[in-house]
Amino acid sequence: MTRTALMLAFYFPPFAQSSGSIRTLSFVRHLPDHQWQPVVLTAREHAYPEIDQGSLTAIPSQTTVIRSRGLDVARHLALAGCYPKWLATPDRWNTWALGAFVAGLNWIRRHEPTVLWATFPIASALVAAMALHKVTKIPLVVDLRDPLVYEGWPEDPWMRTIYGSIEKRMLATASAIVVTTPGARRLYIERYPHVPPSRFTIIANGVEDAMNVAPPRIETAHDQPINLLHSGLMELPDRDPTSFFKAIARMQDQGELAEKTLRVILRATGHDDQYRRQVAALKIDRIVSIEQRIAHAEAIEEMRRADGLLLFQGAQCNRQIPAKAYEYLACRRPIIGLLDAAGDTYQLVADQWQVPYVADMSSPSAIVDILRKFISAFHSRDLFVPAAALVQRHARSWGAGELAALFNQVTDVTQDA
Repeated sequence: MTRTALMLAFYFPPFAQSSGSIRTLSFVRHLPDHQWQPVVLTAREHAYPEIDQGSLTAIPSQTTVIRSRGLDVARHLALAGCYPKWLATPDRWNTWALGAFVAGLNWIRRHEPTVLWATFPIASALVAAMALHKVTKIPLVVDLRDPLVYEGWPEDPWMRTIYGSIEKRMLATASAIVVTTPGARRLYIERYPHVPPSRFTIIANGVEDAMNVAPPRIETAHDQPINLLHSGLMELPDRDPTSFFKAIARMQDQGELAEKTLRVILRATGHDDQYRRQVAALKIDRIVSIEQRIAHAEAIEEMRRADGLLLFQGAQCNRQIPAKAYEYLACRRPIIGLLDAAGDTYQLVADQWQVPYVADMSSPSAIVDILRKFISAFHSRDLFVPAAALVQRHARSWGAGELAALFNQVTDVTQDA
């Protein structure tokens, strides 16, 4: 018998600025295979700062999508670009939480879903979902992904207090909390020793099944530059490229690199102007190019044709693994990991995937060494590519199956009670 899950997700097509929507889309696409029908409660286009109309085609035609009203405080309520902090608490889209609650309650009264699901990092989705649970008593599963509060984040004391309060309410409300990494689960087990560890479940990010196809054969000639690519947000300090830029500058000054030997593209960083200034100041702008956003399908194709894919993840995010890592894996191109050795991303990329091109993101000298190793392997036609079997092992369809099993568990427990 098919049951219904009402899924609250602010990040959903046509929103164009987050890979988080891909995780939700994956669940939506595969849950029906496990006798769960998803209904998505999200925002109207007006709330999004940037949209990609083409992404709407990724939503399965049989999926019901409810779009509620909401404003972006930073765009709709600011004066000269400024607004009081309290007006954007817990985030810029807090008005959407009210709209989502009203729209969700109206839908629930007509259709009676079996379970509620909500996803972070937009805290307003959690607030709306907790309010719906309080009124309806429908079991709630929170797909937190990354911790609400962890070492060094949120940096702002006000937001850290607010997020801490939401986290405590969430722990008192949700039947299950889903995170994406072992480090995130350990943090919550240690922080809330009175909560049974079974409440915290890991469902990792993964590879969309449609990407599990043979990559194009790349044959870069010796007289052509090696093409390295990073595709997606490079937030500060999480993915700070400063040490990478210094490494490139050092190798250029020593005559090891030039525009004819290496080309680096950083695509849609979210801090394009700042990084362009850094690149220009170091005089490496003939090697490093900061490029604007392109459609997701085009971005995937660009990744699949790169000679190497750059993955940044610093010590501030040791309990996180970027979804980008799995996209890189699916593209079956060599990966250069600029990571922290104590992090979950390092453990996945270096230990599990056995990628040999891994260096400390904060060390220019270590990055120089790993770039030399990569370039040498490139010219000897001996580049390491992670095994094809890993792609199937990380298929997103498996994650949807794990979520369906969790839905079954929390709803069966509720019915028994």
